Amino acid sequence: MPSLSTKAGALFPFLFTLRMLLTSSLLMLVSSDAITPATSSELVTLAEPAAADITLANTAIDCPHEDDSLVSWHSPSTWPDGTIPTGGDVTLPTDAKVLINQSLGLTVFGLITVPPGSELVFGPNAAGIELHTTGVLVEGALRAGAETCRLQTPLTITMHGSRPPSASTTSRDPWQKGIFATGGGVLDLHGKLFSRTWSRLAAPVLPGQTHLWLQHPVNWEAGQTVVLVSTELKDSRDWHRNEQLTVQSVSPGPSGSGIGAVVMLASAAQYHHHALDAYQGEVGLLSRQIRVQGAEDSEPTDATTVACADPEGPFSWNVDTIPCPHTHLTGFGGHVMVSGPEATGRVSGVELYRMGQTNVLGRYPMHLHLLGEGGARSYVRDSAIHRSFYRCVSLHGTSFATLSHKCATHRMHAVLAARPAHRL
Repeated sequence: MPSLSTKAGALFPFLFTLRMLLTSSLLMLVSSDAITPATSSELVTLAEPAAADITLANTAIDCPHEDDSLVSWHSPSTWPDGTIPTGGDVTLPTDAKVLINQSLGLTVFGLITVPPGSELVFGPNAAGIELHTTGVLVEGALRAGAETCRLQTPLTITMHGSRPPSASTTSRDPWQKGIFATGGGVLDLHGKLFSRTWSRLAAPVLPGQTHLWLQHPVNWEAGQTVVLVSTELKDSRDWHRNEQLTVQSVSPGPSGSGIGAVVMLASAAQYHHHALDAYQGEVGLLSRQIRVQGAEDSEPTDATTVACADPEGPFSWNVDTIPCPHTHLTGFGGHVMVSGPEATGRVSGVELYRMGQTNVLGRYPMHLHLLGEGGARSYVRDSAIHRSFYRCVSLHGTSFATLSHKCATHRMHAVLAARPAHRL
């Protein structure tokens, strides 16, 4: 008699096939009513970004990790004392291009300094590369990929450091728990292009549903995380319907259906998400191949009380809670700052997670600071910012910088544009 495990093994392909048949049948039923970009609004035509050439964008040309003048971080001959760094503060050799092409493990380095004329370059590694540090000062260049050579493999840079008691009132070095490019420093981070970075639902999502119909084609991948945005009236810490779900597979919508993509989920949606002629819920991609993140010590320690009762009573729809005063003020994530008229920050295909330092001036997930008209050299594109503790992108005294195709969620304000005058 076959064992239980044998029976289960034989049953799984049948169940999977049945699931796909049911999904296909549902697609046929809803395809005539599917909401498309052309029918997503009765009143206005919504602007659509130009379609990206994904194949071209992910073609490797002029890759910085293929430069013949590179020397290896992992070789003793690179370092003046003949010793490979194993922790503490590290300063790159003068006028050297140093390549990291394998993980540095869980060792937490101190300040890593890239002096003028030097470069720190990350190369591809199918197993992924990890760097843990308390800060990076970039006066030369920090590169992971290039505009014409997006990094296709995982790279994670984790920033460490607990929040000091005087964080909101005492100035600290800008590189602390952050990447700080200044002077003529160049920050080049370019991960694999995923397009689109977000779409709208082509049909409603019901509780228990394990698939999403999107209005646009996407090249998202199995294992990536998406956010399914709440479509309810109330959206607060103590009551919301935002969901983070894992992609199981992605396929094109049936020909002629008007559906751009069918996303199968690894687990079921918990809530109802609306898709009506006038409004459709959004779905955003949070995962990227390059991730810059704060360590676990970034999380706020004063978040136990999620919400407080509204002393004035319910306003409407049983909205009877408000944020508690003097709570959620201790988040202390990593940050990225590009500062000064000669500095340049080019960021595309990057995930910023657990970033921003609550109520610490100038410490945001991404900060283009006093670049002036030199901001024309800088941009933040097709990236994701989530679990932010202080805004998302800040432009201060910066003109002509480009922000486009981004997805931001779980944040305190999205974009801050501060004086002096700024132009985008």
